[in-house]
Formats: sequence, C-alpha cells, structure tokens
Amino acid sequence: MVELNIWDLLMAIGESNGLDLLIGLVLFLVLVVPALIGQWKLLVKAGLPGWSMFVPFFNLYCFFKMARLPIWIVVGFFIPGVNFVVILWCNYNIAKNFGKGIGWTILLSVFPIAYAILGFSDATFQPKDWEIST
Repeated sequence: MVELNIWDLLMAIGESNGLDLLIGLVLFLVLVVPALIGQWKLLVKAGLPGWSMFVPFFNLYCFFKMARLPIWIVVGFFIPGVNFVVILWCNYNIAKNFGKGIGWTILLSVFPIAYAILGFSDATFQPKDWEIST
C-alpha cells in the first residue's frame, strides 16, 4: 500500500520547472491585458473614467452605467446562474450602445479580447435617449 501524506503532496506541487508559470504569464499578457485595455477604451468612449477598470465593484458600477442598466441589477451579478443572464444583458446593451448587434454580444461574452477590438475600433458611443440610471 502506498502511503501519501500532505507534505509529499505539497512538495510535488512545489516542484515545477517554471514552464507552468511562463505559460500562465503568456496567457495573462495575451488575453487579460488586451481585454482590460479595451474595456478602458470603451469606458473612456462612454465618458466614464477608464481607470475604474482596476477598482473592484466600482468597475461594475461603471459598466452598468455604460450599458444603461439600472444599478440594482448588479445584485443579480452575485447570484449564481443569474449572473450569466446579467452578463449577457450587460454585453448586449454595451454592443447596442456602440452600434453593434447580437454577434458582438456573443463575442463580448465569450471572448473578452473582443473588448479590445471594439475599444480600438471606430465605433462611437451612441446611447439611447434615456438617462443613466443611478
């Protein structure tokens, strides 16, 4: 019978050649950083502070303002299952406010790097007539 204790397991996890760290860093630089920069550009196009992307919870508030959704919808963001619908609804309204259709909603929801594509495109923020909900 093989005896395995927690110390052996921790030592096995700690034995890395650094390749996993390098892969994680490359994925972060290729996927996450462009998405954050694109979200920054979208917020600036919408007249909101771009730096808010890096402030927890305030970034949600700014995204809901950009999507022209009432702020109380943010509660649904923290309910498992409901959050998926809220994200789709938010991305749909963001795409619509930038003059894009349902295809962009899917892109923004599935591939966050689409925020960079939309942020650096010539799309302009064209909100509907209603005011920002607070």
